[in-house]
Amino acid sequence: MYFIIENQYNKKEILEFNTAIKLNYVDKKEGPDLPSKNSIKTSTVRTVRYKDVAYYIGNLLEKCKITNIDHGGYSLFEPTDYNLLNYNIYEKGQEYGWHADGRTTECFDMKWTLLVNLSDNEYEGGDLEIFEGGIQTIKEFRKPGNAVMFKSHMQHRVTPVISGVRKTLTYWFVGPRFI
Repeated sequence: MYFIIENQYNKKEILEFNTAIKLNYVDKKEGPDLPSKNSIKTSTVRTVRYKDVAYYIGNLLEKCKITNIDHGGYSLFEPTDYNLLNYNIYEKGQEYGWHADGRTTECFDMKWTLLVNLSDNEYEGGDLEIFEGGIQTIKEFRKPGNAVMFKSHMQHRVTPVISGVRKTLTYWFVGPRFI
């Protein structure tokens, strides 16, 4: 199960959003990338705090909360200023193999993964694929400015980029532990 949010950002907004991210990278020691252990991930990953991009992503998160109410019904924690988001940059040949975003702690579980396409220009390859009864390519996500939200436990991957640069921002909705 996944949901597309089309035309969330126009070209100007994408450029402003990318600038805000680049001006506010978190030190890698404070915000390291934690890729799935048994998966290949070759992209460049930087992190940014929610408070530094809230102006750009807040409205999108509100739309996603409505989607959760309508289709998931999960209890979700509100983002804090210090939640970390991943900014992923995929260049030619880079990919992320099959994996699920299933971080679990004693206090919370990941419920939804939100990906935002913040590419400056279109790119080839770098397709987001989800495994749900078979491999599904999420073609709508190829367009810069679009976003996709899916259940974090779903297997997904990014195929190798053929040309251009693919830029995405990832936010994870978390909530109380599943019982």
